Amino acid sequence: MAGRSGQGPNLSAGPDPDFRIEYHDGRVGIGEVSWNTDPVIQEMWSLTVRQENHQQIELPAGYGTWSLGLAPGAKIGRLHRDLHLLVARLNSEGVSRFEIYGYWPRTAVADLARKLGIIYISRVEGADQPLAIFFMPHSGGAVPTDADGIVEWTDSVLGAPQYADVTQKLLDRSADERHVFLMNGSATPFGVQELLWRVKSALPTRTPAAPAGITHVWTATQFAPPAGVSIALWVANSGWSAIEMPTQSVSNP
Repeated sequence: MAGRSGQGPNLSAGPDPDFRIEYHDGRVGIGEVSWNTDPVIQEMWSLTVRQENHQQIELPAGYGTWSLGLAPGAKIGRLHRDLHLLVARLNSEGVSRFEIYGYWPRTAVADLARKLGIIYISRVEGADQPLAIFFMPHSGGAVPTDADGIVEWTDSVLGAPQYADVTQKLLDRSADERHVFLMNGSATPFGVQELLWRVKSALPTRTPAAPAGITHVWTATQFAPPAGVSIALWVANSGWSAIEMPTQSVSNP
């Protein structure tokens, strides 16, 4: 089995599939690997991991402990440089939580928060360490219960124009098996990772909208869950199953 690595949602921009499997009985399988990433958020992660303390910003003494969420495209460097100015304003006005809703509110504090790419900021009660912890887009949300959310995500990825060649490369070639491997990433809704973590107890039931000729669809989460299961596999004519994998996380956020 051979493969290629690269950047972007499709790991191989060339004309050939990402990997080929040659079985002892003469059958041949080919496959494409795609990572569901948002380039804007990936750049935010890239800048964040260059910092000494990832997703943490030290504040002046007495400023308290804060948590905040960022919008896509937030400037990480500016956030590290100027966040203390926003926290100082909030403390001086006695505000412990502040949220941004599009263009509302229109105040000096809100405009500063927008410049920093902040969509909410909240003081952590009972914590006095002068520190801010920030969360990237898609790093939280409601926990879903319907495992077919995995299928909805799969369909949305495979149906997006930028992923069109993921299946087309495979369909253009003769093979006994055609595998599509989808890894969730920064463009994936929060709930999909949660559902992938639970596939051992709650598998999808709906057939993905993969083109005829695609025999296998592998859906995986970039972070392995405590239970050690993070791949849901669909096979044509047999449906969904859960696949065990090692409990370690992929290094790329």
